[in-house]
Amino acid sequence: MSSGSNATSNGGEIKRGRNLLTELARREKEANIFLEYGKIDVVVSNAAANAYVDSILQTKDTILNKLWEINVKATRLLLKDVIPHLQKGSSIVILSSIVDYNPPPSLATYGVTKTTLIRPKLW
Repeated sequence: MSSGSNATSNGGEIKRGRNLLTELARREKEANIFLEYGKIDVVVSNAAANAYVDSILQTKDTILNKLWEINVKATRLLLKDVIPHLQKGSSIVILSSIVDYNPPPSLATYGVTKTTLIRPKLW
């Protein structure tokens, strides 16, 4: 392998390491909540990011990936982790956006990611 290939491979390993540390930190925070309060009454997901773009087809993949990670994946990870700990009577609130219903071209990519959140049968 060339040194450039090693750098790319190493960069991927570093990113996976950061993701693992982030996940461990998230799980530690959740464990502390359970230890301190013993239950969860309400879960609110208000994750959102938006990048102004001209249209979906002109959106760079990096922007789409970032919007997906923040607007969809963060909510999915939150629900995946806490749903097993919810009790009868607990509530889940997922905030979305009015843009879901009729987005202007400049907000279409954002609208797509937020629309995913308002389809409960998909969860």
